[in-house]
Amino acid sequence: MTFGFTILSIVLCGIFLLLFGNASLAIIFGVGLGVLFRCLYLLNEINDKLSKINPKTDRVQEENENNA
Repeated sequence: MTFGFTILSIVLCGIFLLLFGNASLAIIFGVGLGVLFRCLYLLNEINDKLSKINPKTDRVQEENENNA
């Protein structure tokens, strides 16, 4: 669903660009950066939640504990 909103915002920004010319470039650039930062934020949240579920283990430390 988020992908659909992204495509819709890109289309609307394109129409806005055609109507208002160069003045709308700053707005379109801001929307694009906002979408990118939001995606990065969501990926970071997903990574944090997955790390809590299955934390990374250090294989060297694990082998040392098993051999000791």
